[in-house]
Amino acid sequence: MEDGATVRSMSSPSLPSFVVFSSLLYGCGAVGKAPQGSVDTADGGAPEARLPDLPTSTCGGPAYSWAPLDAVGRVVAHEQDETFSLPAATIDALLSGQGLEAYTPVPFGVSLYKVRYTTQDRGEVIEVTGYAAFPDVPEPATLPMLLWTHPTMGFSDACAPTAIGLVGAAFPVLFASQGYVVAAPDYIGMNGWGAASDRPHPWAVAEPTALASLDMARATLALQEELGHPAKPDPARIVAWGASQGGHAALFVDRYAAGYAPEVAPVAVLATIPPTDLKALSVRGVTEFSQTTAGLAGAAVSTARWHGGGVDLSDVLQHPFDEVLPDAMDTLCEDFGQVAGDIEAVSEVWREDFVSALQAGAWDQVQPWSCYMDESSIVSSPVPYRSAAPVLLVTGEEDDLAWAPAAREDVEPMCELGYTVAHVECVGADHVSAAVDSLPVQLAWLEARLRGEPVADACVVTEPVVCQGI
Repeated sequence: MEDGATVRSMSSPSLPSFVVFSSLLYGCGAVGKAPQGSVDTADGGAPEARLPDLPTSTCGGPAYSWAPLDAVGRVVAHEQDETFSLPAATIDALLSGQGLEAYTPVPFGVSLYKVRYTTQDRGEVIEVTGYAAFPDVPEPATLPMLLWTHPTMGFSDACAPTAIGLVGAAFPVLFASQGYVVAAPDYIGMNGWGAASDRPHPWAVAEPTALASLDMARATLALQEELGHPAKPDPARIVAWGASQGGHAALFVDRYAAGYAPEVAPVAVLATIPPTDLKALSVRGVTEFSQTTAGLAGAAVSTARWHGGGVDLSDVLQHPFDEVLPDAMDTLCEDFGQVAGDIEAVSEVWREDFVSALQAGAWDQVQPWSCYMDESSIVSSPVPYRSAAPVLLVTGEEDDLAWAPAAREDVEPMCELGYTVAHVECVGADHVSAAVDSLPVQLAWLEARLRGEPVADACVVTEPVVCQGI
């Protein structure tokens, strides 16, 4: 295999949809400018520490300063996952056992590794975990890297992909078997092996999720060098791909990359069923009882915890939900429908004064919550957009969690910021089926981007189409 080899075409047939479906059930390029301080000191001494070229959060929590970039993205420990490091013939047998012979033979076996690596959380260097998967190519080859940002699988160590067996390992293994090097972070607060995390998972918070994901890509590059594995990830061909929470993460990986990790900036972004505008979703969640109602309550818990500043959940959430929900998020690996339990009305979740303010658009009356939402919404993010990676935005017409109209409304302002957005909406599809049914579309779109083809119909909000079998 020659250096620079391309991955196997996966348009049709492609990756089995049952793998993506099993994961989703849990969830309901140009290089930017270099980071600050990357040149020698004026007196000719040691180089200054490279620091992220990014704003820090300004939502009223404790101030912090960035840790140097040479302290993060480092491999602390790794171990091969023997259970899911599989030869191609075994992967073929597993697929055939599911009645999916059409997807065989896969071109490569896979070596899968659990990785502990360093990232930073509000300037503090911490250890987190993830998966790195390498296709077992017969001779050295430079391959694209797929940075997989997983959907909601829970909110604690026990729910991390590296802790839960097949559901966590399936996606990295299957895509590596097709010729991608896969970097798959567990996220902060979800340490799947080794020492436990000492902090809660910042669900739907852009900054810590983006940084941990980018550092996972760095760690995967470093691990390949350490192992001497013949599948070398190409930092100039990195794809950020995620669904649901992971779609939100993929968008912010792209947004933060230029200021944090320009050497691993994506060349394509696939954001499937993502929450793009937390304010729009919040208004919907306090107006109409839906999955969005409970989902945004979860975001209230995680954003309050991450930002700090002494805010009280009882200011916005009804009692006892303000106590029940955080406890459930700390202990259950479930989607929000199950975490919310027997809740049946908006009035059981949100305080009346908070509901009234959101419905009236009185955002100044609900600080710092308004600031939290702005910082983790793609159009209002304070992080400047410095990317040229095209984005595929997939929505589901009947999605009751990442409500499609909110994402649709973001296409035009995203394009005004400089994004190149291709939009696909699946007719009649809910949160899960939109991601699963559109998989052939996603794969074909990705292959075209890796071939360098321009995006057709960019920045056009499309009418819903039948995604199944496209």
